[in-house]
Amino acid sequence: MRRILFIVICYLALAIPLAAQNKAALIGISEYQPGSGWRTINAHNDIELIRSKLSPSWQIFILENESATHLGIIQLFEKIEKESSPGDTILIHFSCHGQQMIPILESEDEPDMLDEALVPYDAFKKWSPSYNGRNHIRDDELSKYINRIRDKVGASGMVIVTLDACHSDSMNKIGGNAVILDTICRGTSDIFGDSCIITDAIIKKRYVRDTSMITISNNSPVLYLSACQAHSQNAEIVLPDGIGYGSLSYSIASALDNASFANITEFLNNVVVFMDSLVPYQTPGIRASFNYTKPDLKPEPIKATNTNVENYDGQNRNFIYILIAALALLVIIIWRIRKK
Repeated sequence: MRRILFIVICYLALAIPLAAQNKAALIGISEYQPGSGWRTINAHNDIELIRSKLSPSWQIFILENESATHLGIIQLFEKIEKESSPGDTILIHFSCHGQQMIPILESEDEPDMLDEALVPYDAFKKWSPSYNGRNHIRDDELSKYINRIRDKVGASGMVIVTLDACHSDSMNKIGGNAVILDTICRGTSDIFGDSCIITDAIIKKRYVRDTSMITISNNSPVLYLSACQAHSQNAEIVLPDGIGYGSLSYSIASALDNASFANITEFLNNVVVFMDSLVPYQTPGIRASFNYTKPDLKPEPIKATNTNVENYDGQNRNFIYILIAALALLVIIIWRIRKK
């Protein structure tokens, strides 16, 4: 009898699915390897700020600086994919430099004729015969690993990818008033590739982006949230206390004070509003598998103090009467002076 009871308990334990979990991969590169050409940014502050906003229920993986190489990031993706289960919510955040690149294959279907890429610790800023961009994480490569994680967490899960880098929109092809703006940008306007093949047509096409909705079948809904458009640069902000952050990271942290990822629309609305208050000249990129409309950020029109047409016309008539009387008085004065 005990053996039968034990078997039944074990069967029930296996039959009951594990509770959905929250996992976050926070990847930040503040200091790049010597000779890479990339300047220091405040990515570490971003990672610490976002980590502080996640509840203890989150399992958090952190990669920074020399650990955040191309290989290290890919291995973290594979680890998260392996350890994820249906229904999990996965957050993948990048704070690093970003760059546009000449595609590896000319046949690639790129609306802007360029790849958008994230810059790991071991990636170089300029093309050379010894470095062809192999350590950059191109949009197609990122999308491949994100889609594998989406497949693992399934339709009941959610994958959120946040990119606090320059040129970070379209990273999924195929498949406050209290701040002071700084001049630090998280990327470069230079296109990576052999300068001999960077044509005027490519430079002009960089302003074209993919705005299609991301497809979903049996895999999870997904959100790609970037600090700026694919052709734009992303400025850091500095608080009055001198601490610098990425504009998107700071906005995400602020949004999490008011909304959770469970209410994704409210969360996005908060991020958009915070971004507009911090860097109004930047437009966050939002691509998702669900419909989303940004809140209207236009200021309320200033109402005229005099909106009564009758009062306005009456004031005009009074002004004309006063002017006529003044002119008549002036004529009388001149006539009397001449008469004398």
